[in-house]
Amino acid sequence: MTPEVGYICYYDWDDSGYGNNTGEADHVGIVIEVKSNSFVVIEGNKHDKCDTRTMSINGRYIRGFGAPAFGKVKIAKTTTEEKKPTQTIPTTSNKYLTIDGSWGRQTTMRAQKVFNTT
Repeated sequence: MTPEVGYICYYDWDDSGYGNNTGEADHVGIVIEVKSNSFVVIEGNKHDKCDTRTMSINGRYIRGFGAPAFGKVKIAKTTTEEKKPTQTIPTTSNKYLTIDGSWGRQTTMRAQKVFNTT
């Protein structure tokens, strides 16, 4: 399956690489870019820091994807300029998120509140 930007990728790092990955998910990342044969995720605990990872489409360790119901939300793209665009967007629950191209603890907590998730 080819994910879309905003999808949640679930991994099972215990996958042996043989057969279908049927183990429990033990890590997640959020898809931030999709290429022809791969996709890029951002993760909050990659070697004890927030970082990106490139995964092959249908690659080893992928357990599956979650597709949040964002409605008509547009994802802001970062630019090469130092200042990142800021955009306030409504969610399906009539609450608002501000997208500034930066992800941190407050962003996670706000997203959890808006999307009613842990």
